[in-house]
Amino acid sequence: MKKTICLIRHGQTDQNKLKKIQGRKDFPLNDFGRFQAEQAALYLKNSKAHFDIIYSSPLSRAVDTANIIKNGLELDIEIIKDAAFIERDFGESEGLDVNKENFVRVLDDSYEGLEKSYEIQNRVYNGLLKVLKENEEKESFLIVCHSHTIKALLTKLDKNRTFMDPLCNCAINYFIYENNEVKIDKINIDPLENANL
Repeated sequence: MKKTICLIRHGQTDQNKLKKIQGRKDFPLNDFGRFQAEQAALYLKNSKAHFDIIYSSPLSRAVDTANIIKNGLELDIEIIKDAAFIERDFGESEGLDVNKENFVRVLDDSYEGLEKSYEIQNRVYNGLLKVLKENEEKESFLIVCHSHTIKALLTKLDKNRTFMDPLCNCAINYFIYENNEVKIDKINIDPLENANL
């Protein structure tokens, strides 16, 4: 059975707005982040998206984004929180500015306490396979998570992609699972591009 997987990054937080590295600290959505989540729901509704099951990172910015999308799509589904989809542990780089110098050190795995690139890649990929195996009868999956969670899967599946590739808040990303293989479909769809701002 061919399965559709939609990974959506959470909406904006104040840390995102300040361009700070944001990992496991539980910062909430700001007002614009909630608006982005509403627009993501509208985009999905207009594209006739339907989901059989919803997963979320346990962090509130992801759970709240998932709830806004769920309500916007009028889905009567319980959101399942799964730590496999939590944001990367950035260790001592948490809270630093998002700039090239700091990001190079993240990609070099040189910060103390940092979850290494291969570790988050394997965590997210194996977590996704577990979800797919446990829900063999389901066809369409929504997972609301984080920038590096999504980039971990992208870089695991395509060696030409990097953790420095852009991914906007509430980016909608589609993957296909068929013949025991996960494939990239459509990436970094910005739901605000067609929004009436």
